[in-house]
Amino acid sequence: MFSKRRIIVAGAMAAAACLLTACGGASGSATSAPPAASSSGSAAPAASSGASGGSGLDAALRATTNSTLGPIVVDGPGRTLYRFDKDSASPPASNCEGACAKLWPPVLVGTQISLTGINRALLGTIKRSDGTVQLTLHGWPLYRYAGDSAPGDVKGEGIGGIWFAVKPTGAKALPAGSTSNSTSGNSSNTGNSSTSTGSSGGYGY
Repeated sequence: MFSKRRIIVAGAMAAAACLLTACGGASGSATSAPPAASSSGSAAPAASSGASGGSGLDAALRATTNSTLGPIVVDGPGRTLYRFDKDSASPPASNCEGACAKLWPPVLVGTQISLTGINRALLGTIKRSDGTVQLTLHGWPLYRYAGDSAPGDVKGEGIGGIWFAVKPTGAKALPAGSTSNSTSGNSSNTGNSSTSTGSSGGYGY
């Protein structure tokens, strides 16, 4: 009788030990999740380095229609993009640095770009003097205007006679009735004379 009781107790202890071992194995397998989470977070440094450039990284561009200018290009949040007549499209090069780049932040890229209504073959990039990478459209470097406070604003249009909203083709977006060689980057045409006054050095301040 006594020996039978010892056998039962020993069996119960063995079962308990086996259960603990199984539980320990399950908790060990759960530790494989953190590496996946940490690898997905590795993209954060790239985003933060772009943000330090003042204009952030863009992941989307789309064509839209402005009631005055017709088809123009905007970024993901809907802010108007511009081109600068003192830049060069062939070869692509930016001549907006320092104070100019603060008022006209270059459109920086660092990720795959989603396009709507824009031919991907027209996109390109240039490396700026500070090491950031700026997006070009048909060779023309792209910018925003710090004076545009809301999506859809086009307050930078025609400033200094050398800043223009950009069309999906890379050409200048001009008000209906304006005459200009929209493919020439060195045109002296003011485009929108009502907005070109009060500027200094063509930078709008």
